[in-house]
Amino acid sequence: MARRISANRIITVLGGAVLVLGAVVLWRVVDTGSFSREPVVERVRGQLQDYDPALSLFDMTDGKTPGVVCGHAGVPGDREATVTFVARPNRLMTSADPLSSEFRDQIARECPDYLTAVPTGRGGR
Repeated sequence: MARRISANRIITVLGGAVLVLGAVVLWRVVDTGSFSREPVVERVRGQLQDYDPALSLFDMTDGKTPGVVCGHAGVPGDREATVTFVARPNRLMTSADPLSSEFRDQIARECPDYLTAVPTGRGGR
């Protein structure tokens, strides 16, 4: 014989499943060890190290979009090795990238007045 399941029992089970699913999603989203984000300077330094370990951060400024920064990096003492960059949380674009039109669009959108002169490479952050 078939047993009838009450509506209250179905609602309770589905509610519990939603809570468990929400906990799993929250755990996966914040699986970085804490709720605090990596400082932008450290993120950009890491992106530059992945791009070219010889590069040092010279200067940077915030773009119009939160989390986006523009700046200059290079090898200290070698003005020829200086690159201009736009760093997003998930991507670093430099003036040496093959997608030069996309890079110029990012510069125009995020920090059009900032990237006019290249700093000398002394000091920095």
